[in-house]
Amino acid sequence: MSDLRATLVEIEEQCSKAGWQRGVVLYALVPTADLLESAPEMAAALAEKAPDSLTAIEQDPIELESTIEEFLATLAWGPEVFGAALVLERVIVTEEPPSELSGSDLDRWLSSHGQEVRLAVAVLRDGQRECAMRLRDYDNAASVMVGKDLLPGMAESLALTFAD
Repeated sequence: MSDLRATLVEIEEQCSKAGWQRGVVLYALVPTADLLESAPEMAAALAEKAPDSLTAIEQDPIELESTIEEFLATLAWGPEVFGAALVLERVIVTEEPPSELSGSDLDRWLSSHGQEVRLAVAVLRDGQRECAMRLRDYDNAASVMVGKDLLPGMAESLALTFAD
């Protein structure tokens, strides 16, 4: 398993332990050795991580005031950040809801016709990417789908936060 995939799986598992309805969570990915060098007080917390691994640093909570793509377009990372990860939850529906529904009626329709999913994507400055998806109806680690091309649009949007 690649370092990036292992880091993403670790992030997704942490989000799973926190439960559903967590919202959008953003992480900076930094080499563990760099973090230990710049913040030696973190040594005890990072004792189980290999120095050549990546460490995910959760960023401040995000309150979206626009689309996730518009939010990501406002991000820029400093040179010490090696990569980033993003986790969010969505409802996937396989059919169009009736046009006359809105508000709580639409929410009820979505809850009976939709599938809640947790989407996670991680990218590195060098272009590497990994994605994961967990379905709420199959909420166990063995059912998490993982792959480089699972969420191409989300991965591309996050990768653009590293564009010069």
